[in-house]
Amino acid sequence: MKIVRKVTVPPAVLAIKKSIGTLSKVILMVEGNKGYAATIQQIDAAMGLATAAKRALMTQLLDDTVQLGAKNPKKLVADLQKLYTTGVK
Repeated sequence: MKIVRKVTVPPAVLAIKKSIGTLSKVILMVEGNKGYAATIQQIDAAMGLATAAKRALMTQLLDDTVQLGAKNPKKLVADLQKLYTTGVK
């Protein structure tokens, strides 16, 4: 079975591109000795965008798995739990 996707840019790609742009701004802020608070706020924004990209990719993984039919649902759930908790403190 073939997965059919729209030609639009996936949400994960948009979030990653925005995160890259935000991190580029952070570099300029640090090099330009901008305020610490504003710089830290931009770092938090980039982290939020990275989290959004992760969430979008996990959602796509679930959608693709449902379309194809999970051959081993227990393993899928274990893998998703591992992915979801990565980086969670």
